[in-house]
Amino acid sequence: MPSELSREDFPPNPAEKLGYTLEFNDEFDGLELDARHWSPHYLPQWSSREQSVANYSFENGHLVLQITKDQPPWCPEFDGDVRASSL
Repeated sequence: MPSELSREDFPPNPAEKLGYTLEFNDEFDGLELDARHWSPHYLPQWSSREQSVANYSFENGHLVLQITKDQPPWCPEFDGDVRASSL
């Protein structure tokens, strides 16, 4: 995230919206992802679980996904130098 922006610049999306029924909500307030709802890999069937693992952390109830400069490509044989960090 560029240094001139902060999380406060992006208010949370309201859980309740007219015309919608909430099916699932996660506050990310634990120490680990809930494996019943999340897989910390980006398309591991195309690559490997090791190469497709998400780089993430929790900060004040927020899930933070990151892609670092030294992160290897998730699937170089099919997607070249593309790096991914996804759930």
